[in-house]
Parts: sequence; C-alpha cells; structure tokens
Amino acid sequence: MGEKRALAVKVRDFDGVHVIAVSGECDMSTAPILKGVIQSLIPSSAEPSKLIVDLRNLEYMDSSAYWVLAAANKKILGAGGGIALVAASGQPVFRAIKLLKIDRMMGVFPSPEEARSFLLAGGKTGVGKENRVF
Repeated sequence: MGEKRALAVKVRDFDGVHVIAVSGECDMSTAPILKGVIQSLIPSSAEPSKLIVDLRNLEYMDSSAYWVLAAANKKILGAGGGIALVAASGQPVFRAIKLLKIDRMMGVFPSPEEARSFLLAGGKTGVGKENRVF
C-alpha cells in the first residue's frame, strides 16, 4: 500500500463560477479542510453560489467526503444555487461516486466547462432529479 497523499484544495474563478480543485486523499482526517473551503465560498448574501468541485486528481475519498458534498449540496440548493462535480469515469473516485450514489444528488461531468455550462444554464440537482452522469 502506498503512502497517503495529503489533501490539497485550490480555488479559482471560472467566469463567475467557483471551481474547487481537490487532489490527494479526502478522508475523516482531511474532510474538514474541504468543508471549510466550500463553506467559505457560500455567501450569506442573496447571490446564489455556483460551485464546481473538480475531483479528477482526488485519489481516494471515503464517506466523510461524501457527507461534506451532501451537506454542501443541501445548503447551496436551499439558497437557490447549484453545485456540480467533475470526475473521470476511469478513476477510483468515480466508482465511489457511483457506489455512494452521489450522482443521484448532483450532476457529474467530465470537464469543468461542461459543469459550468450546466450551472449557468440554471441546472440544479437534488435527490430524485435526473442528473447527468456520462
């Protein structure tokens, strides 16, 4: 088994949408870092948040990461915003997304460009809605 890679989180603006690029491993010891970053990007103002969480370089996630994403999804949708994930279909994290049924909560896209287009077109996700998963 390889050495654990620390979680790294980088934020950038993509023409009005926040992109959170996550790499390394997200588990119970590192999930609070991701949670803090996401919470800092959800404004208390009337402007709804649009967030993309790019997981293409995330090597591992456990249920702690799931709960962070689920809570963010609930809070952002409740405020009228939207959240989408970016993941590559061949990576282990994509399998976790399917196994944990995260794709039933939020859209999963192969690129930030597709996720951004979805969000800017008013795309919202939530349990029971049809979500795009490639």
